[in-house]
Amino acid sequence: MSTIESYPNYKALAIQRRRSRPKTVFFNGGQDFINIPLDLKQKKNLKPTSRDSNASTFVIKENPTPDENLLLLEHEHAFIRTLKSCTDESCFHSPDGNGNYRIAIMAPPGAIGDTFYALLNTALDSIYDPVESPDERKKIQLIRTTHVPPYGYGRNHGWTKIIRILATPLPVAITDVMMTYGEIKNSHGQSALKEDRKRALLETERIQSTAEAIMRQIVRFQSRLTHVAAHTSLLTMDISSMELDYAEAFSNVIYFILHDNEGNLMVQTKAPNTNVKIKMDDFSEAIYNADTRSSELISELWQVGILEDILKEEMLSTNNLKDWPSLSFWDMTSFQIKDEESIPFKVAKAMVPDCENEHVKCTIGKDLCEIKGDAKCIK
Repeated sequence: MSTIESYPNYKALAIQRRRSRPKTVFFNGGQDFINIPLDLKQKKNLKPTSRDSNASTFVIKENPTPDENLLLLEHEHAFIRTLKSCTDESCFHSPDGNGNYRIAIMAPPGAIGDTFYALLNTALDSIYDPVESPDERKKIQLIRTTHVPPYGYGRNHGWTKIIRILATPLPVAITDVMMTYGEIKNSHGQSALKEDRKRALLETERIQSTAEAIMRQIVRFQSRLTHVAAHTSLLTMDISSMELDYAEAFSNVIYFILHDNEGNLMVQTKAPNTNVKIKMDDFSEAIYNADTRSSELISELWQVGILEDILKEEMLSTNNLKDWPSLSFWDMTSFQIKDEESIPFKVAKAMVPDCENEHVKCTIGKDLCEIKGDAKCIK
């Protein structure tokens, strides 16, 4: 079990990330921009292409350096290697009944997923001008969601493609979620954690139990998406890996959005803009805030090593996340989430399938239980 003293300093990581901007990011008048040169006719091979291969991110390093490993929880690299993508010709990627391509930007609740979605929408507006090419632009529908797709072998979820966002290291992902629900405030506000130091031990235990529950929920969220990658076109984007070359990373994800899995444009336009410039400020700030606040979160956890123990337990109890179906968002092994005012309850509600959506069908017993908060599903 880790001690607080030996745990990575994510605040230092955040400062390092800011100071070591990739060469593809340039500073202009106080704002971060990247240029994304696109060749819409040139086919790309988003490796690996097999549905059974590891995650088809921009890059997830097979052999991280010792320094990079230090930033991860003990079993986090093994967790990352379980994440799958689906980018070859056999992956489902059909339009909806109106000929529109519904593409999910799928991530747990948090500013990182929200700002990534906004950034991509801006990029698409630049490629398919909403004024000059309104019909073409409307056919590519990016939709930000925190809900996992329902089970049903690709017939029930209503998505053409899915882009999943992975925030690493995992304590950064946990912090991003907790900030969304006000457990930890961003850099412009006072942190609830600093106030909690003056409160009873009960408050510290609340923060601890919240972080533990969100850890399990994030792991199960990503596990469900990997199951969907067995049949549906899905691309995984890891923020830590993207930072190595933002321009190439966004070029790859835009290519994935605009092309079918045979390399053909899904929506043709007469004069697409192929020199896209996007502002990175909000996305960079979301990552920076989660990095810096995660260091503070870690310092408050009276059993910091429990996060590593939880990840190990989640991996071992599910055959490295291969078991179907995934574990419930409501079942924390020692208790079921029932408190409607708690953050884990709100996160579970945000992650379960969106069965009321007109494009979604929930027919599998597991999903029908999940939307009711039934952790011990017997269907």
